[in-house]
Amino acid sequence: MAIAAPPLERLFTLRQLQTAGYQDRMTLLRRIQNDEIPAVKVGNTFKIRERHLGLIAETLSGPEVESPVAPVASVDELSELVKALVDTFPALDADRKRELGQLLAPSVA
Repeated sequence: MAIAAPPLERLFTLRQLQTAGYQDRMTLLRRIQNDEIPAVKVGNTFKIRERHLGLIAETLSGPEVESPVAPVASVDELSELVKALVDTFPALDADRKRELGQLLAPSVA
């Protein structure tokens, strides 16, 4: 009988988190050094566990902030919201709009 190992947890570099829009890399580094967010040092770089991303996101919006947007009741409503968002962003050409739509709602073609 084999014992299943737990899945490995993803680690993110500060640059990856900055690119994803969490916070600036230097801000994240300062917060790590101030023990505000836990991190793992791998070589010369800090990495943040996937389970700790909520700690970063929570400080961006605050723990008690309510969303100004009503919850979406169906996939169709979500698809319409995504389409409206993509259509109102004029700086993108048609191919980029389609890519953005696929990223936001993969089931929408």
